[in-house]
Amino acid sequence: MRFKKIPAVWWLCLILMVWCPAVLAQTPEETPEWRGVFCPQKTYLAQAVTDKGAWDRLWQTAMGEKAPPLDFSKYVAAAIFLGEKPTGGYWIEFGEPRLAGTNLVIPFKVHDPQPGQFVAQMLTQPFYLKAFPKKGAKDAAVEKMP
Repeated sequence: MRFKKIPAVWWLCLILMVWCPAVLAQTPEETPEWRGVFCPQKTYLAQAVTDKGAWDRLWQTAMGEKAPPLDFSKYVAAAIFLGEKPTGGYWIEFGEPRLAGTNLVIPFKVHDPQPGQFVAQMLTQPFYLKAFPKKGAKDAAVEKMP
């Protein structure tokens, strides 16, 4: 029995056929986040959360429910509550966090409805909570962008 030499291109194709589906099946880890326009928090609140105890208290106070799990060995959380607003159309945007010494600074911006924009005529309480990788930070803070 005689073996034929298999061209390198065929070996490459074989490797790609075996390897690619495994790579394509991997999805990046989603960053946990929670947002909405209705919540029990009726006043403005902006804070960073770095431990489970503070996370649990925040959720109980601001959301009136048990906090979802969050791994504080990997994440810090930013929580922005705009308080009660007279209409819809308000929303929150987070910028790219940056390290300032051992502090992770998480910038955010509040967007108001634009003049002439069609918005729901009802009381809303816009909020946005988002987890960010710690990047080695010991503490965290939120910072409002202009």
